[in-house]
Amino acid sequence: MIKHPLRDERTAYFRGIIEAKDVSEIAYIPLFIEEDSPPAGVIVFDAVHGRSFSQDEIAFCSEVAELLDLLLGQERIMLQNFRDAIINKVVPLGGFARRLQENLRTTLDYIEIIRKEATEIDCIIPKTLNGGLQKKGSGA
Repeated sequence: MIKHPLRDERTAYFRGIIEAKDVSEIAYIPLFIEEDSPPAGVIVFDAVHGRSFSQDEIAFCSEVAELLDLLLGQERIMLQNFRDAIINKVVPLGGFARRLQENLRTTLDYIEIIRKEATEIDCIIPKTLNGGLQKKGSGA
């Protein structure tokens, strides 16, 4: 919490904005995705026109930060699961490619497996990403 932003050393680099917006207090609330880790970011709240933050407003800002902590943590988990799902599909494809080189007699069987895996990958990728990955005019 910075009670007097015009006089505080930490706000020297944006004093012009503080003066123009008449900022009287600044609350910095860190965002933590995991316990015992550095902050993932900071939310900044300004009180203006000579106002000060009330205890209720500070509590509300803290609750907003906690909610964002949870949402960021969930997003991280979802991205990790998505990454794992893709890797679990890509690694076997590399193995199948090596086997194709070694044994051409089973090529058609492996091509069918690759086709099925590619179809499963297409089902994993959200449609918004899928549309963005296709080239225009590719007919895919």
